[in-house]
Amino acid sequence: MAKKWVNLVLIALTVVVLAACSSGKANDGGDSTYPQRTIEVYVPYNPGGLTDLAARVVADNLKTYFGEELVVINQASGGGAVALDTVNRAKKDGYTIFIGHQAMHTGHAIGQLETKATEMTALGTLTDITQAYVVSADAPWDSLEDFVNEAKANPGALKFGADIGGTTHFMGGMLADVAGIDIKMVDVGAEAERLSALLGGHVDMVVTSVGSASKYVESGDYKALAVLTEDRDPLAPDFPTAKEQGYDLVFSVINTAFGPADLPEDVIKAWDEAMEKLHKDEKFLEALKGIQQSPVKKNSAEATEFVQSEFDYIQKLAKDLGY
Repeated sequence: MAKKWVNLVLIALTVVVLAACSSGKANDGGDSTYPQRTIEVYVPYNPGGLTDLAARVVADNLKTYFGEELVVINQASGGGAVALDTVNRAKKDGYTIFIGHQAMHTGHAIGQLETKATEMTALGTLTDITQAYVVSADAPWDSLEDFVNEAKANPGALKFGADIGGTTHFMGGMLADVAGIDIKMVDVGAEAERLSALLGGHVDMVVTSVGSASKYVESGDYKALAVLTEDRDPLAPDFPTAKEQGYDLVFSVINTAFGPADLPEDVIKAWDEAMEKLHKDEKFLEALKGIQQSPVKKNSAEATEFVQSEFDYIQKLAKDLGY
């Protein structure tokens, strides 16, 4: 009988030890089991836009390294405020993610958005959407200088189509500030609306992605006067930069993944490891070329510094532009 009780005690102790080990493994940041279910990715734009396309390419390829699905959810209401609030107020477990770009900063700078991107957890940068100043193919300007000279000769006459409060609004403001010109800012909405406004002759210049600009230049509808990068974009090497034409105008739109503030270290580590693999994945890189975007690789720590520097930069721009 004594031997039987000893065996029962040993069995009970074994169960307790195994349970403790299992619990320790689940909560050990060095050996995280995150993720264990579907991750929701919120995008503050309608389906089909450039950030939406980037998010879907990322979600489709990142599941290989997470071993779980990532589902993209579009919440375009409130100029991105709804999606931001959804993620910022979500449980801090890494299953509710936001993908967006510097429009978070510009919206906050002019009072459209309350949430600061700097208050959230930056999980890593994803893609670059190079921007270009474009005009109609039959416009009388063949360079950025031509456009600037026309604007100087006729203050306030030229119309710049933008999404007021968004990054394109600031790109137009930057041009006016750096070139010392007076142009009329016209709120025509997102990229599709801007393209339509330019084609319809309702505005004289817009900012659009290099991918869209390339298609319209090839079709004979547009002329690309300048791209807003330090160097020429490999996706459109024939487009000159504003800098090489003497105008210090650089504004890269970088899609970045965010979670709520104070995400656990094991979640951040899992994202860092998965993103490291993602940015080496040829399938992912080819998919980005298909949507005319370039990879931008920064881990959580690097992305945090980048987000802060971009926030500060745009706050300064907003002040310079009178906001």
